[in-house]
Amino acid sequence: MPKVTKKSAPKIAKAKQDTAQINNDLVLSPQTLRGLLIASAIVVIIILIISLTSLRSQSVNTYEECVKASGSRMMMMYPPICVTRDGRQFTMPTGATPTPFPTLDSRNYTCPPSGYIDCMPAGGLPQSPQCDSTYLEWAQNNCPGFEGPIY
Repeated sequence: MPKVTKKSAPKIAKAKQDTAQINNDLVLSPQTLRGLLIASAIVVIIILIISLTSLRSQSVNTYEECVKASGSRMMMMYPPICVTRDGRQFTMPTGATPTPFPTLDSRNYTCPPSGYIDCMPAGGLPQSPQCDSTYLEWAQNNCPGFEGPIY
């Protein structure tokens, strides 16, 4: 530790005073803290509004968008109907190029709304995955009132 002399004492005192002033300058007043908190809250709200707006712009508005959307399900009928997660329904436009049905996975099987499944071939449309023998067997075993396919 350096030795304090009469010559260095005033410099040390001045350094201590400057350090104390810097520390006082760094302490935030309650008003400053409140202002920072309000500014931070405003920034968070703006970010939430922007993210919700971008999510809304990704909403489903057509049959094709519904088929591609995560969580949508297909009602296997003619013309096919796609149902979004929130329950909105989109019917495939007649004369449109059919979008292939997604393949069914046994974990995603649901019972048909009626006791029958329409498996009648429709010109140019893909065969419904519900007409697959694996699904039909599952429906027979798990769906009360299921009568079978209509050909």
